[in-house]
Parts: sequence; structure tokens; C-alpha cells
Amino acid sequence: MEMPVACSLEASEIRDRSAEWSRLLVERLVFRESIPGGIRIRVEPAAASELRRLVDLERKCCAWIGFRFPDSATVEMTAASGDGEQALAGMFVPAPQ
Repeated sequence: MEMPVACSLEASEIRDRSAEWSRLLVERLVFRESIPGGIRIRVEPAAASELRRLVDLERKCCAWIGFRFPDSATVEMTAASGDGEQALAGMFVPAPQ
């Protein structure tokens, strides 16, 4: 059974969270790449605790995303639904500078 792609945050909370991710990815991203079913994000080692904090927040509101940390500064996010792959690809893209 596929899990629906849904977030339990209110619209204003989504906007704030997106801004936090965007700031992290613009300022501290080392690389972002597609993986089967999702994406892999690596940040500078000094930003690992911020990455972990944001992932912990995402776990609470987006049950359709699976998270795995190959190391402290890298997270792999996979979608529990086929529709979720595209959502992931669009959600965690650094904002244009």
C-alpha cells in the first residue's frame, strides 16, 4: 500500500520550514543528487547538526518520506509513494541566488 504524499503542517509553517531548508541548502550544500526513489543531500560538516534538526522536524510532519543518514552530514530521503519522488525532487532544491 502506498502512503499518500501529504504534510501535516499549516501553510505558514510550510513556508517557514521551506525557508529554513532553502537557507541551509544555499549556504551549506556540498552536493545534491538523485538516488533511486529520492535524493541524497550532503552539507558541510559544520552544518550536520542543522541538517539533523531539520530532518527530525520533517519526520514529524511528512510520514511519506524515509530518511537514512550514511554519515552525519549526508541524508538520503526516499519516498514511500511513487508520486513522492517528484515531490522530493522539487522540495529540497537550493533557492536561486
